[in-house]
Amino acid sequence: MPQLAQISATRNKIDESRQYMPCKLVLRPSFPELLDSLCQWMRTLCDKAPIAPKWVLVPTSTTANYLRIHLAQQAKERVFAGLRIVPITTFVQRLMEFNSTTFSQRWGPAEELLLFEVVEELSEQSSLARLKNIPRGYVLLRPTFLDLADAGFGPQQSEVLEELAHEPDLIPVEKEAISLYGKWIRSLQHRKISWGPLLQQSIPNWIVEANERDLRIRLACEKGQSAEILVYGFYDFTDVNADIIGALSRRTNLTLFYPFLGKDVPAHAAFFFAEKILADLKVRLGTALEDTTGKEPLVEVSPELSKHEITSFFISTFPDGQVNEKPHFLT
Repeated sequence: MPQLAQISATRNKIDESRQYMPCKLVLRPSFPELLDSLCQWMRTLCDKAPIAPKWVLVPTSTTANYLRIHLAQQAKERVFAGLRIVPITTFVQRLMEFNSTTFSQRWGPAEELLLFEVVEELSEQSSLARLKNIPRGYVLLRPTFLDLADAGFGPQQSEVLEELAHEPDLIPVEKEAISLYGKWIRSLQHRKISWGPLLQQSIPNWIVEANERDLRIRLACEKGQSAEILVYGFYDFTDVNADIIGALSRRTNLTLFYPFLGKDVPAHAAFFFAEKILADLKVRLGTALEDTTGKEPLVEVSPELSKHEITSFFISTFPDGQVNEKPHFLT
C-alpha cells in the first residue's frame, strides 16, 4: 500500500484555490440493493443531463456486460444517452492517452525478453535459480511483478523495495523476488522500455496537474459539459486504481457504490475486510467526501445471531443463492 505520506504529497500538489468536486459514497448491504441504487442514480443523471458523459467504472468486462444487459431490460421507453459502462482497465488506458508517444502495454515481447535475461543472470545460489531449469520458468514471476507495480512500487520506491527485501519476516524466495523486481525496474529504465503498469502510476499526478481542457477531453466532455463518474462492483482496489479514483474525486463529480453490511457486526467472511477498505478510501478521498448515503448501521443485526444466520443472509443476497430444496451435499 502506498504510504500516507505519499498520498498527502500528491494532495498537496492540488491548487489550493481549486474547489473540490462533490464526492459521494453509497453503501448498501448487498449487491442487488447496490445495483438498484446504481440504476436509480443513472436514471436521475440521464434525466438531469441527457447528453453529458456518464462513466460507470466496473472491475471486469463480465460486470460491464451484465450491467449493459440489465440496464437495457430496465430501459423500456427510456433513453440512456451519454452512458459509458467500462472496465476500469479500459478507462485507465484512455487516461494514459495524455502521453500518446508512450507504449503502454501491460506485457509484451520486449518485457518478455528482458525478464528472461534478468532471470538468466541469477546466480546458482539464488533461491529463484531453479526457474532457469524450468521451460519458460521466468514467466512465473510475471504475476508478482504486476502485483508489485499495481501496488505502486516504481522507480521512486527503490529504497523502500530494498528495505522490504531485507525484512526478517519474509522467506528467502519472497526477498529474492522483491530484490529481482527492483533490478527489473532498473533494467526497464536502462533499456528505455515504457512498461504500462509503471506508466499508470503517473496518472494520479497527471489528473491533479492537468488543465481543465485536457481532462475534459479525456472524459469525453463537450464544451460546457461536466462528467459524472460512478464506481461500482468492487470489493477491493489496486493501490494505483485507488489513487486514480481519489485524484478524480477532486476534479469531477464521483460517486462510489460499495457493498457494506454494517459496522461492528459479525459479517460473512466475504464482507469482513470491507470496513478496512472503506477507511482507506476515506483517507484517499479526504475532504472531498461530501456525503454518505446509507447511514450505519445498514442492517439491524442482533449480537445473538448465529454464524449460520449471517451466512444465510449473505447467500440470500445472490440470485443463485435462492435454493428451495437443498441437496444433502450443499452446505
